Amino acid sequence: MGSLFAITGSGVNILFSMRAPSISVSTLIAQLVAYPLGNLWGKYMPNRTFTTFGIEWELNPGQFTIKEHTLITIMANVSFHVA
Repeated sequence: MGSLFAITGSGVNILFSMRAPSISVSTLIAQLVAYPLGNLWGKYMPNRTFTTFGIEWELNPGQFTIKEHTLITIMANVSFHVA
């Protein structure tokens, strides 16, 4: 989820920077949207295990925690750069 927010947010900022009065999307948006999406993901996604190249990973590793939310916020802070 952090990668998704980082890629989407920086892409939107680059797209909006080409506008005459430039608009920027702040990291507060990612922070506010990430928490409810993380909780919904933890509540409604099925608990299923996949194997990719011999590495097992889960679609829903469990309840969304504040640590995950903090990491998403840090990733957004690093990637949302407006020139």
